[in-house]
Amino acid sequence: MLLFYGIFEQQGRQDAPVSMSSFVPSPAHQQRIPRSPLCRDRFVVENKVMPFAKFAAQRIIDVHARTHLKSGIMYAEQSSALLSVRGGSVANLDPVVVKASLTAVGELLVACGIGAWFTRRGILGREAIANLSSIVYHILLPSLLVVNVAKTVYTTPLRTLLPLPLFGTMQILLCSCIAWVVTFLMGADVNSAKGRQLRVLQTFGNGGVAPILFATVLLRNHPDPSVLPLAISYISFYLLGWTPIFWTYGYSLLVPAEAPTAQSIAEKESVVTLADRIKYFIRHPPATIKRILSPPIVGSLGGLCVGVSPLAKLFLGPRAPLGILTNAVQTIGSAYTSMGLLVLAGSLALPLPTPSPLEEVSGAESKSIHPYLQIASVCLVRFCLCPALCLSIILRAMSTGWVKLDRLMVFVLFLQSCMPSAQNSVLMVQLSGRQADATRLARMLLYIYSLSCIPISILLTLFLQNFSL
Repeated sequence: MLLFYGIFEQQGRQDAPVSMSSFVPSPAHQQRIPRSPLCRDRFVVENKVMPFAKFAAQRIIDVHARTHLKSGIMYAEQSSALLSVRGGSVANLDPVVVKASLTAVGELLVACGIGAWFTRRGILGREAIANLSSIVYHILLPSLLVVNVAKTVYTTPLRTLLPLPLFGTMQILLCSCIAWVVTFLMGADVNSAKGRQLRVLQTFGNGGVAPILFATVLLRNHPDPSVLPLAISYISFYLLGWTPIFWTYGYSLLVPAEAPTAQSIAEKESVVTLADRIKYFIRHPPATIKRILSPPIVGSLGGLCVGVSPLAKLFLGPRAPLGILTNAVQTIGSAYTSMGLLVLAGSLALPLPTPSPLEEVSGAESKSIHPYLQIASVCLVRFCLCPALCLSIILRAMSTGWVKLDRLMVFVLFLQSCMPSAQNSVLMVQLSGRQADATRLARMLLYIYSLSCIPISILLTLFLQNFSL
C-alpha cells in the first residue's frame, strides 16, 4: 500500500473539495498553482520503508496532484512531491471518510455472511442459487442497466462517456502485462493450463456485480440523488469495453479451442450460396458472438439506443407518455442489489464438489507452486499493482489534456481497478465441463474475496480522502 501514499499525498490539499453538482470554475482554479519548493527536491522516505517500495515509488508515483477546473470539466495535474509516510494524508485521515469506507465494506461482508449462513443451512441450495443467478443475469441486471444508461445518454453527451470503455480496455491490457510478468517471476509456465488460469484471475476483476454493490452502498445517501444512477451508468459503459475482451481473450485463456467435429465440417461444406451462408449464420451463430452479446451488454446497448433516439422523449422525462414503462423496468432492476449479494455469497459458500480421479490426474501440472503463493500473487496484482498504475495513468492523461473526466468517472475507474477477480471465470470453466479446474478456481476465489475486505477498505479510504464525491 506504500505505492498509494505518494499518489494520494496532498491530493485536494491545494484546493477546496469540489462538489459533483457544481462545475463552475472559480478565479482561484483558473490560475496555475505554483509548485512547492519541497516538490522539486527529493523523496523523503522513512527508514522502515522497504527498498522495493522506495524503488517503485520513485518511478511510478508522481505525487503532488493539483486540481483545477477548465471549461467546466475537472482536470488533475501531477508533479513530483514529498513522499512522507508519517506526515502525509495517511496520518490525517478524515474520520467521516474512514467510516464511509468501512461501512461500505462491512455492510457487504455482513450481507454476504447472511447469504452464506442460509447456504450452509441448506435454504439456498445449489439449484436455488443457479436459479437466482439466472434471474439476476437475464432479468434484473439488464433492467437496471437499460434504464440507467438511457437516462444518462439522454442528459449527457455521448462523447463525454466514451473514455470509460477506452480506459476499461487500457486497464485490461495493462493488467494482462503485469499478470504475465508476475506469473513468470513466480516460476510458473505462463502458457500452461494453471498459468493461464492464474493470469485470468490477475487480469480480470469483477466488473459488474461488485462495483455496483460498492457504489450503491457508498452513494445511496448522497445529497444529490442523481449521483448513484450516474455511477451505475458509468459502470455499464465501462462494461461495454470490458465484456467483449473478457469473453474472447479471457475465454481463450481459460478454455482451449476444441477441434471441429466431422458433423460441423460437413455442415460448413454444404453451404455454397450467399443465402445458404446467411441462413447458416442465423441458425448457428459463432459462440464468440453469443458470449459477447450477453444480457448485460444487450441491456446497455438497448439503453444506449433508447437514449440517443428521437423516441427518448416517449420514455424519459417527467412528462413522458410511456414513463410508466420506464418506472416499471426500473422497479424490477432495483432488486438487483439484494439478489446479487445472495448470489455472490451463495456461490462462494457452496460446498465444493470433489473432482473425479481422471480430472485430478489431468490437472496435476504445476503443483510445485503452492496455492497460497498463487492467491498472494493475485492479491498483489489486483489490490496493489493494478490500482497504483491505473490511477497514475489516469491522472497523467488528465494532466496532459488527453481526456476529460469528472471525479465520479475517476472513482468508477479506480473502483474497477481494485475489484477482486471475476467470478464468471468459474462459470467459463464449468461450461467447458472441466470440473476439476472449476473447483480449484472456486477455492481460490473464496480466499481472494475473503481477503479483499482489508485492501479495498484501505484503497477506498485513501481515494475518498483526496477525491470528494
